[in-house]
Amino acid sequence: SEYFGLNATATALWQSLATSPATTDELGERLVGWFDQEAAAAVSQATSFVEQAHAAGLLAVLGAEAGEHPMVGEAATPADVAPPARTGPYEAPTLVKFGDLDALILSGE
Repeated sequence: SEYFGLNATATALWQSLATSPATTDELGERLVGWFDQEAAAAVSQATSFVEQAHAAGLLAVLGAEAGEHPMVGEAATPADVAPPARTGPYEAPTLVKFGDLDALILSGE
């Protein structure tokens, strides 16, 4: 079995996608608003997170052909998404794959 861990930033993106699907640009905008990040870096980090989650089979990405901005589900307005609670300094969203439940538990993710 495979298990996945998310850091706090990735958890915020994951929870926001569960309630309000978005393009990678919109996810970047959410990171800018929530964590006061530079826009280009936030979009790049959101895109990397979506690509990792998609490659792992955790997200369905729509509209990725022909240069369209990838989107998970249907677009929603950013006002529909509650900001996450800030519990520490900003870290780029990270998805970690574990093949062993013991390693996941010991990682603290």
